[in-house]
Amino acid sequence: MRGCMFFSRQDFQHLKVKLILIFTCEIFMTGYTFGWTYHFSSNAMAWTKARKWCQDTYTDLHALCFKAQCNVTTCSNRGECSETFNNFICKCSQGFNGSECQDVINCEKPKTPQHGWMDCQGPHGNYSYNSTCTFHCAEGFSLQGQPKMTCNVSKENNIANWTESPPFCKDEVCKALAEPENGHMNCTASSTTRTLTCEFSCSMGFLLLGPKKITCRSPGGWTGMNPICAYFSYVAAAVAGACILSTSCYIIFCCVLSRKRKKMIHTRTPEEDNSQFGDTHEDGTL
Repeated sequence: MRGCMFFSRQDFQHLKVKLILIFTCEIFMTGYTFGWTYHFSSNAMAWTKARKWCQDTYTDLHALCFKAQCNVTTCSNRGECSETFNNFICKCSQGFNGSECQDVINCEKPKTPQHGWMDCQGPHGNYSYNSTCTFHCAEGFSLQGQPKMTCNVSKENNIANWTESPPFCKDEVCKALAEPENGHMNCTASSTTRTLTCEFSCSMGFLLLGPKKITCRSPGGWTGMNPICAYFSYVAAAVAGACILSTSCYIIFCCVLSRKRKKMIHTRTPEEDNSQFGDTHEDGTL
């Protein structure tokens, strides 16, 4: 003898009653049920109609109750919850995944434009589904491309991508600087002052010749020249050479001046000496 069992489930959102048919095979050799085979109908039917359908298709209909698993917190309120036998399955909304839709799909972090900055924010994170990034350029530079882009998720494969390509900042007043050879350059744009400032440093063994920091201002351009990095030994040798040269020049100048003065003293006549100190009489009076 075979039995057909029926149990209903309640959808907490729509309060619909659906029918699940359970086909049972009973083996009376031992007097106990040997196994269960579940059958269900996707059509909503009243009890009388459902029982008749079960009797016509299988044997009979019986009711089976179980605790509903879906509630307001199931699926993290980011998807549709479907009841199963003493369990549930989440069908996540666009932009979310995970067994209970607890994870947000993220876009790759965009690159900050050189000589500019970006502001990113969203309801689920700065670079996640439905977040938006806005781009700006420092004073003296113009934005090339779209100023805003949004993290969107494809409905087909649930993969996140930005709606636009990241823009870049084109120089208008301040020409692009070159990183000094054997050195480093770090340029940062301030969203407060809307200016671009570049700082320079040299590798070990090199000395920075020029300003350590320059700023782009419009109008006017850069506040200083692009510095260079020179070998420390070369700079030291140059400084030492300059010191030696200046000292030698001073000594030579002093010698020439001394010889010239001595020569002038030897070529003086007695009359010139008397005129220098004034005429004197034999008694020593003026």
